[in-house]
Amino acid sequence: MDITGLSYDGKFVFLNNEIIATLGAIELAYDGGELVREATFILSSAKYNEYAIKIIKCVQENTKLKSNNIKFEVEVELKNE
Repeated sequence: MDITGLSYDGKFVFLNNEIIATLGAIELAYDGGELVREATFILSSAKYNEYAIKIIKCVQENTKLKSNNIKFEVEVELKNE
């Protein structure tokens, strides 16, 4: 999947230097015997709904949260038009 033009700075996801999603929350959960971190990103507009999967990939590839014991999941909250 091509994520050209997307970047992540730890709080915002950018498409060609324009903010398209903001980190809304980080949650820590215990799921199936494992600790899981969940990061939820909120889109700035419904016009970016189509980028949700690419945002997930961009954040996962660029995240600095690395732990052997905690899984990291990324969610994108879609906007209604």
